[in-house]
Amino acid sequence: MKEVTKELEKKYEALVIISCKSGGDGVSSIIEKLKKLVEDNAILESVDEWGKRKLAYPINKESEAYYVLFTFVSERKFPEEFVRICRITDGAIRSMVTSYIVKKVKNRRSVRVRKGGQAPDEPSPSVSGKDANEELKSEPESNLNESDGQD
Repeated sequence: MKEVTKELEKKYEALVIISCKSGGDGVSSIIEKLKKLVEDNAILESVDEWGKRKLAYPINKESEAYYVLFTFVSERKFPEEFVRICRITDGAIRSMVTSYIVKKVKNRRSVRVRKGGQAPDEPSPSVSGKDANEELKSEPESNLNESDGQD
């Protein structure tokens, strides 16, 4: 397992879609290969096998594939290498790596938030109840009965 420096570490999720054409042994060998890659270059937190699922649209004339989610902490350069390895791996149809941060919310539970997003429990600053009502009250009322000078 690789040791990651505190300044350069970041949490990532990598979703890999694996072809079912390679069979059960092929799928498990691809998962083990990618798991070993992550363990050698990052701190692996979890591997969540979602199993065989129907694709939203056919990819390479396949309608079903095997989904696997890897969660890990690594330096910023490793996700690019992970995606590169997935592209050249036979049997890996698609892969996507996203970073996320853990944000504390009012009731002290951790919520994952995508980069640049807000926690689901926090109200949006532009839509809070008081602010919206005050904005409506502060707008000048237009008098629709006034004539515009044309008689």
